[in-house]
Amino acid sequence: MASPTIKRRRLAATLRELREQADLTLEEVAERLGLARSTLSRIENARASARPPVVRALLAVYEVHGPEAEAIVQIAKDASQRGWWYSYRDVIPDWFQTFVGFEAEASLIQTYEAQIVPGLLQTEEYARAMLGLAWQKLPTDEVERRLKARLGRHQILDGDKLVEYHVVLSEAALRCQVGTPEVMRDQMARLVDAAERRQAMIQVLPFAAGPLASSYGPFVVLDFPSAEDPPVGYVEHLTGGLLLEDPAEIQRYRVAFNHQCAAALSLDDSIGLIAEVARDAG
Repeated sequence: MASPTIKRRRLAATLRELREQADLTLEEVAERLGLARSTLSRIENARASARPPVVRALLAVYEVHGPEAEAIVQIAKDASQRGWWYSYRDVIPDWFQTFVGFEAEASLIQTYEAQIVPGLLQTEEYARAMLGLAWQKLPTDEVERRLKARLGRHQILDGDKLVEYHVVLSEAALRCQVGTPEVMRDQMARLVDAAERRQAMIQVLPFAAGPLASSYGPFVVLDFPSAEDPPVGYVEHLTGGLLLEDPAEIQRYRVAFNHQCAAALSLDDSIGLIAEVARDAG
């Protein structure tokens, strides 16, 4: 599950820092190497990969040589690899591919969902029902490819990589009917199983908590094993998704998540409510 996405961001930050230390502008470096300024800007903003030969040329301009240069070139090689999701690029938009890349490297995932079960915990039939609702006019084979891509993300919970996954779900997400009653029962069973197997810490924000605690839209905060890689936030809207890297913004979401945890049921009581919802599903 090694992700090139976080390597690309680390490379971008390193190259930008080296250029600034060399007291050079984007225009000056681009002119020296015969690159478009926009190309160099995209590399420094992690919007584009930099091939190892380009990185070597940049390092020569910045007068970085020897082991330090080779270490940076190795990051460029790692960043140029393709994640498993690349084969689904026809059905996964670029902005979501970037999020999936970050998600694959996270050591801590904090998620709040207001209306549905989050993708990492969805059963196949629940996910198929959700995709059917969202993409009613798409051919069946395309919906199935989107389904396979969604299920592919489950590797981070099923594999050997240690990740702490903490979920706060609104009670509405449990009671919102998706698919048949059988689909809902199986989905609730999946949540209980994930909690019992320690794949996820699941807390439910009950209706009794009132509107304030559940007034946020869904969001995710990702932390990574290395201090070199700052946290990332993610929010979705009607036409896409937004990655957040500003520390102040991410801190606001982290505080919101902590407030929700405090207002939510305990882990044991949450599982009890999920089991109750499963029984109500008939």
